[in-house]
Amino acid sequence: MSDGRRVQPEQVRSAAKTVSLANWWNKERIAFAVSAASWITTGIVAYSFCHAVEWSDGRKATVLEACYLMVQIITGIGYGDLTAHTRAGKFFVSLHIIWAFGMVSGLVAEFLMAAVAKQASRATDIILKVFDDHDPTRESVWERNARLLGALGALAAVVFCWTLYFSLACDLPFLERLGYEDSECEKHTLTQSFYFAVVSLTTVGFGDITPRTHLGVLFFTVVAPLGVVTGANFVDAISDRFFADEANVWLESISSRDLVAADVGSDGKVDLYEFTRFVLTRYGIVSEEVFNDIRRNFEGLDTDGSGHLSIEDMMGLVKAGEQRKLHQRASTSGAQLEGFATASDVTRRDAVDMDV
Repeated sequence: MSDGRRVQPEQVRSAAKTVSLANWWNKERIAFAVSAASWITTGIVAYSFCHAVEWSDGRKATVLEACYLMVQIITGIGYGDLTAHTRAGKFFVSLHIIWAFGMVSGLVAEFLMAAVAKQASRATDIILKVFDDHDPTRESVWERNARLLGALGALAAVVFCWTLYFSLACDLPFLERLGYEDSECEKHTLTQSFYFAVVSLTTVGFGDITPRTHLGVLFFTVVAPLGVVTGANFVDAISDRFFADEANVWLESISSRDLVAADVGSDGKVDLYEFTRFVLTRYGIVSEEVFNDIRRNFEGLDTDGSGHLSIEDMMGLVKAGEQRKLHQRASTSGAQLEGFATASDVTRRDAVDMDV
């Protein structure tokens, strides 16, 4: 299958991507966007203007600090440094968290549907690789691990920036030129900053180290969501890499044991159907039960037992369907006539009783 008319995996993925982008904005996503905007607006008003939360020293939250708290809520980090102290504040924060939980549940549903679509795309890639002339063993280490290394690099870059800022921010020349003093510096060691980054980006959030300055709060508000996303992307890249090891199918030859397993007809030969069935079942793309159901369905359609479907088979199926419909109509008509007869008998008996 090396002719120029073969459909390439890139073409399949490009067509699927075009369709998915065309259908991306649906009613559910629009409703989610409106809900998220309302959630952010409500949180800013309640936390910064209505003072639903306070710092441990009694200081009120600003707009930036309200966003800082909402990032903690939506990412699940939860340092516990900015909390509600009044009954009304606790009630509102509880409702706000439940609201966020609902939105996160919607995101999880989206991710699950994306995972199902991705699984189908992976199965398509496997099928294309099986019958392609591409040998995965000829790929370089970088080609086989490009996405994993890229995801690891993105996560490492976020951790590096986090560690650099919270330990060396005041030593940066541009901050000195802006007039930042020691009181505006986080003043953490490299070890503390690295620990802070890992604890935060994995959403553990012990709360023993938190941002202490306005610039630190701003840095967290912007970088924390990005870090959580890069962490999730790294986990997904790891699963992709493990799956790719199973998906890299390259059959240059077939052993005698494989020949026996693939030879469903027991004639010492493997045709295209048997080879396709062997590969798809061997690598878990399709189960044996599915192929058995397909075979039973085919045998049911092959009314003359010739081993292939013909016009005569189709005409036989049409006639059988018409006969079934006629039989059903006859049964229905018979039941109706029997009902009419029964009703007539009852009416006749009633008339006789009345005469008597």
